[in-house]
Amino acid sequence: MKIDVTKLPNTVESLQALIVAQLKVIQSKDQRIDNLEFRVHQLDETLKKYLCREYGRSADVAPQTNSLFNEAEQIAADSPIPNDVGDDEVLVPGHTRKRGKRKRGKRKPLPADIEREVRNHDLSDAEKFCSDPECGCALKPMGVDSCEQLDIIPAKMRVIVHNRQKYECPSCQSCVKVAEMPPQPIKKSLATPGTLAHVAVCKLEDALPLYRQEKIFERLGIDIPRATMARWMIACGTLVKPLIEKIRLEILAGQVVHMDETPIQVLKEKGRNPWDKSYMWVMARGSPRGGPRAIIYNYHISRSQIVVEDLLRGYSGHVQSDEFSGYNLLDRSEHIIRLGCWAHVRRQFVDALKTNPRGGSGTVANEVITKIKLLYDVERNIKDLSPDEVVSARRERSLPILADLKKLEEEYSPQILPKSATGKALTYMRNAWRHLTTYVECGHADIDNNYVERAIRPFTTGRKNWMFADTPAGAHASAALYSIVETAKANKIDPYQYLRLIFTELPTIPEGGSIEHLLPWNLTPETVN
Repeated sequence: MKIDVTKLPNTVESLQALIVAQLKVIQSKDQRIDNLEFRVHQLDETLKKYLCREYGRSADVAPQTNSLFNEAEQIAADSPIPNDVGDDEVLVPGHTRKRGKRKRGKRKPLPADIEREVRNHDLSDAEKFCSDPECGCALKPMGVDSCEQLDIIPAKMRVIVHNRQKYECPSCQSCVKVAEMPPQPIKKSLATPGTLAHVAVCKLEDALPLYRQEKIFERLGIDIPRATMARWMIACGTLVKPLIEKIRLEILAGQVVHMDETPIQVLKEKGRNPWDKSYMWVMARGSPRGGPRAIIYNYHISRSQIVVEDLLRGYSGHVQSDEFSGYNLLDRSEHIIRLGCWAHVRRQFVDALKTNPRGGSGTVANEVITKIKLLYDVERNIKDLSPDEVVSARRERSLPILADLKKLEEEYSPQILPKSATGKALTYMRNAWRHLTTYVECGHADIDNNYVERAIRPFTTGRKNWMFADTPAGAHASAALYSIVETAKANKIDPYQYLRLIFTELPTIPEGGSIEHLLPWNLTPETVN
């Protein structure tokens, strides 16, 4: 309100009342200014995050080009010239360092098991004489210069014709016998184990939707509708169920279970709308110190605690996850110890660092990231130790770093706006602190949940292409086949060769028969091929 200075009160009490009223007005305006400045800061942070995500480099992954059509040119521009030669040599204690242009790396040889076609090249008869006019002697062979090139021929296909011999009784002619075909993964189907493995790997590993594969088959002159391939995948998902159960039991027998979940849309789910979200849950046994690697996908319509309880029923050990509230029931369990994920914490502070207008140096986010890096340095140095040695090393080297991080959080939390990016990161770390420190006492545990996040990435990549599942049966089949493919990869087994093997062997094994020999960790690359 406006004050007429010519009509100010004459008494002390009235002047004091006027001052108090003006102070309240000023305080109200200051509060409004602070709120507006904070909202502007939030909008600025959001804009910077968007710009970093769309146009900037990621702090956690290697930089990638966003150009679809300029990829080859970009790679060529960033690569050294093939004929680069180093200049002088600089002697440094312990090794010799090349100074000047960087030499190109040695080409990796082509696999020895690829079919070779040898083409011999020779001089003409007229060229087999010395080029010196005063000599002219006939040249003699002195060896061969060999080089290899990779030649690609479109997918090789063949048709297997099954001739089943028939016999009849020459006397009564009422007895007729026909030779049986070997057991097939899908009865009366034109698809062999190799064809099924090819379609599955293209969809799951190469993220090629079935409608694109249909077009590829069309170019090769083969008519296989996508609906047919979808039925194949559902049948294969049913076929591998015994293996899935073995993998699940192997995961629950481990010391640590990694868990994560990601959305999936299923169009024809009974009692639900096509746009409702469902979820693909992933469980993994990741650390090589804890036994064979195993990964399993599970499809559910819910993201609730009920799913976590169901998936972990009967389990006793450690569970590593992010801070999603669906895992909170684990804190009340007497048999499960919950582990946090330092990668998620680091990600929060990296986002805060990107939105800081002053840059990284000297900021709270930078201090915390530097400390977290020290934790990862410890892990890098102890990765080959036994579980007991890991615990001992973490107690000695990681606990002091964790204590420093806790001091940073306690020091800066009261000073920073809780709704700012750095404030949110500090709050996240404070709320998750109990879970973030338990990994120290478990020698089988990792410092983060990155293993299962890497395992879920092929699914999220494929989802960008095929976008949704048509039916729950298709979603369950995808979960089963992703489990098989990712577990094979985790155990260094080629997915195509492994699928071809199990699609051939499983139909021959009677119900209740042993399938232990078909589990990926009981195989080697040599036995699968």
